[in-house]
Amino acid sequence: AAVTVDAYEDFACPHCATYNLDVFPKITENYVDTGEIRYRFFDFPLPVSEQWSWGGAIAARAVQDRADPETYFEYVKTLFDRQDELTSDGFTVVHDAADEYDVDGCEVMASVEQDAYRPVVQGDRQRAVDRGLQGTPTIVVNGERLANYDWETVRNGIEGHLKSASKS
Repeated sequence: AAVTVDAYEDFACPHCATYNLDVFPKITENYVDTGEIRYRFFDFPLPVSEQWSWGGAIAARAVQDRADPETYFEYVKTLFDRQDELTSDGFTVVHDAADEYDVDGCEVMASVEQDAYRPVVQGDRQRAVDRGLQGTPTIVVNGERLANYDWETVRNGIEGHLKSASKS
């Protein structure tokens, strides 16, 4: 794909939940499923929550290692859907959500408890810091940081880069 969209998100950020639940499905339907863009998700624990900014990312990476990309994105969506439960009952949420996708919830929960994927998540976080990013969600289209994460802004950013790519 000639256009790459990078999304930097924090699992405890309410704005990231809004983006992931409302905007990301439209990006998938209109651009990813058609093969027009390449979409990359990066963990960027600010942290909004010391426990679950990192814990949600680690749980998702544990699922990613044990399942296919589609399951990973479904699991991510579930964590954002249940974000308000993470703070009070996070270990149950990451466990039960993994089990829903036929991934061993105990292994996922243990990964969070043992900080198993912290180096991977830290690498994503460092990439964001190195790019000068400071907040979440941050959406970057072909290296251009968008001013907002709403559908109209993201769609316009993608469309502008698709037009430029088709001219070259």
